[in-house]
Amino acid sequence: MKRIITLAVICITICLTACTHKSNVLPTSSSPVITAGNPATGEWTVILYTNEGVDETPDFDNYTFTFSSNGTFTATRGSLSVNGTWLRKADDSKEKLLLDISSATDSHLAELNEDWIISLMTDQNINLADDKGRHELKFQKVQ
Repeated sequence: MKRIITLAVICITICLTACTHKSNVLPTSSSPVITAGNPATGEWTVILYTNEGVDETPDFDNYTFTFSSNGTFTATRGSLSVNGTWLRKADDSKEKLLLDISSATDSHLAELNEDWIISLMTDQNINLADDKGRHELKFQKVQ
């Protein structure tokens, strides 16, 4: 009987220690991954825009953003074309991308006027967030 109890305790111990818990939370990095100096020139689309947790990405459907190396960009949708400027800078020990669309008649484009914190900038993806964590903006390069 003592052997059966010992064997049962060993089996339970093995089962409990063999189980692992996988979290859906991705690890966070204390420093952003930024592999490109500035937004790569060419056409980009918005693949994510959230406003205080609400997904408003469809507001930017059919927009193409064309970044130029001289610090300007154009947002185009059909016959609508709006010019803006971008500036990459360090502020409060954070890499930021300042987007300014001063003449935006489209209220959705006006929402992009922000001093965005860069969390990822590569030749294919740009991930941005505001400093209060209320807005998130992601661009992807058009292939």
